[in-house]
Amino acid sequence: MELFDFSKEPTAKAPGSAPALFLSHGAPTAVLTKDGFSESLESFPLSFKRPNAIAVVSAHWLTRETIEISSSETNETIHDFGGFPRELYEMTCPAPGAPEIAGKMAEALNGAGLKTKLNPRRGLDHGAWIPLKIMYPNADVPVFQISLPYPSAAEPVYKMGKTLASFREQGVMLVGSGSMTHNLSTLKWGDENAKPERDAVDFDSDVMARVASGDIAWTEHYDKLLKNFHAMHPTDEHFLPIFFAMGCRRDGDELKNIYDGIHYGTMSLRCFAFL
Repeated sequence: MELFDFSKEPTAKAPGSAPALFLSHGAPTAVLTKDGFSESLESFPLSFKRPNAIAVVSAHWLTRETIEISSSETNETIHDFGGFPRELYEMTCPAPGAPEIAGKMAEALNGAGLKTKLNPRRGLDHGAWIPLKIMYPNADVPVFQISLPYPSAAEPVYKMGKTLASFREQGVMLVGSGSMTHNLSTLKWGDENAKPERDAVDFDSDVMARVASGDIAWTEHYDKLLKNFHAMHPTDEHFLPIFFAMGCRRDGDELKNIYDGIHYGTMSLRCFAFL
């Protein structure tokens, strides 16, 4: 794969362009819970113009070698989880698709040397529909997904965002959906409000300081430069979507915090946006 020049500055944003987000999507039960996390996601769409469509790179759709983009007219709701309340399995997010925009994004990614194809059968996994159902409960904004190449370094994921950033000018909200920390074995299950562990607090702060700085050189060896990375992410598919959001940054963007909070002791549900 051709190396991407991380030194290039982001291009200027257009007035009224859609935001780029990183969302820690949390557990599927987030859509059933009223707390600071869900309230923050509910209120955030009030801060910008309603998008024409939403494209989501989720940690729960991984593909090897070829990036796939869902291109159906309608979206099936995928219940890709187990052991949760029955209510969740009966819940749907019937947002329409956006096949025309999906096709244009596939062309853009292929043109950038990222092998991409359309997938007319893929629905919305919980990394996409859980947070979006909180943000847009009427499911009336067209949504489609872009797969996460995996295993992957940060570079191609960042390049995906960089390549697609111009779609923000067309009112397409670009979303990387994963988790700031994601080690389920360390969670204090049953105690959502457990005191945050220092390692998780420090990791969250370190990442956000690097994101805020605008310096992206650290992304090349993020797993070595971030202290306790492997303790926070035994596998990195939930961290990689951060690089997609970073690639979507445009010149002049403001970094806006949507939510910061650590649940169950070690799960940071940090969410942020470039506006």
